[in-house]
Amino acid sequence: MPIQVRVKIDGLKRLRQQVVNNPALGKAIAGAWSTIYRAFTRQRFYKNSRGGGDWPPLSQRTIDARRKGKGSGSPAILRDTGTMFAAIQPNLDSNGLLQSRPRPLGFTAFLGGHRTYKDGATLVQVAEFHHKGSGHLPKRTILVIPGANTIKQMATKAKQIALKFMGDR
Repeated sequence: MPIQVRVKIDGLKRLRQQVVNNPALGKAIAGAWSTIYRAFTRQRFYKNSRGGGDWPPLSQRTIDARRKGKGSGSPAILRDTGTMFAAIQPNLDSNGLLQSRPRPLGFTAFLGGHRTYKDGATLVQVAEFHHKGSGHLPKRTILVIPGANTIKQMATKAKQIALKFMGDR
């Protein structure tokens, strides 16, 4: 099963009927929510890669291998080439690592795309390996349910889009 997270915004009962009656409205809202979620995921990735989140720190062996005897301090987690971080851009098309599918008053975000990483592996394979963790590799989740602030931002955006749609009639 692919790594995914389903995001649904509750408490928007009046909006639900408008979405049922106007699929274009639902698609516009899901697209906006997906962009907000991608930005949330990218900010979380940035914070965690700098050691400020819930990802375990790099092992000393990994740090030494990355430094190759040069420099001091700990390198960023999952940022040795920047490829994965760059692929989580909020506005990337279907070639980005973070994909989404609209759902009624929500969306499903998942790791997808076909970009090649290094050593022949796809970016999705590398991301899933880190997301799940295995053996000596600790689990570093990439997709999570967004926090209350992000959910509130999504709800506000949905209301703005709905008002715009109603004004266009």
